Amino acid sequence: MGPDKSARALIPTVITQICDGSKQIKLGALTPTRDFNYVQDTVNGFLAADAHQAARGHFINIGSNYEISIGETALLIAEIMGVEISDRVQPGANATGKQ
Repeated sequence: MGPDKSARALIPTVITQICDGSKQIKLGALTPTRDFNYVQDTVNGFLAADAHQAARGHFINIGSNYEISIGETALLIAEIMGVEISDRVQPGANATGKQ
């Protein structure tokens, strides 16, 4: 997440649909999980890993260690925005909300 994030990404998609008055958000599968990270935190992780010689050549997981499902993310955004939405998904909808 961060500045210049594509409007087609999950969070902007949910916000846009809510702002457009949708009560049933079109997302596709609701059960996959994500570990959202702010772009500067990811950059800081890369810089920290690069600063340690022992880390070079190894796999490094840069994350918040907090998973949240697509459906839970949509409900949380709606709660923060002060609106109620359905936790159901329209069949055939994809992440952009289009059929």
